[in-house]
Amino acid sequence: MIWWRILSREIFRTRKSWKKNDGWSKCHREVLRKEWHGLKKNEEWKISNVRKIEQRTEEWRSKDMKKYIYDEKNGLSYTLYGDYYLSDLVINEEEPTYRKYGILRKQFLKEHRPARYQYLLMTGKLIEQLNAVDQEAREHVEILMKQMSKQLVVIEELKSKNQMEWVGKMNNIKSAAEEIVLKRIIYECSE
Repeated sequence: MIWWRILSREIFRTRKSWKKNDGWSKCHREVLRKEWHGLKKNEEWKISNVRKIEQRTEEWRSKDMKKYIYDEKNGLSYTLYGDYYLSDLVINEEEPTYRKYGILRKQFLKEHRPARYQYLLMTGKLIEQLNAVDQEAREHVEILMKQMSKQLVVIEELKSKNQMEWVGKMNNIKSAAEEIVLKRIIYECSE
């Protein structure tokens, strides 16, 4: 592309030689003689400048940039990779064992408390909290179901006499207990 531009420029500059019919080869020789030497010098200049810049960068990096730094403002340590400092974030996460209530809590945090979600995620405490919330919610549901079944007199005798009625009452108790747990634990506003 560059050669074509150079050749076309020289052809139009030397129209007289083109009209005399010794044109193309003469123009071509002229271009080679005039422009080629300039391109070589230009390329050499670019290469030497790049080398100088790389050398200065290396000197500057060796003088000013330490391999490891610690920022007291945010309490993070950083490591030098090339020209950039990257934070040394190591997430020590628990094994995710949460189920329904942990998933609901995670979705709630993502949608309604994004800053809290990001904080927990960046500090590595998200899975720990989701596991704890899930465990707490399951325990509360079980306790509430036992209490409500005692209040509504849903006992094992009813199960043996009329199974469908017992199943219906237990499902109602479970859904009521879950609704209470969801409001108090999963979707709580104060943290």
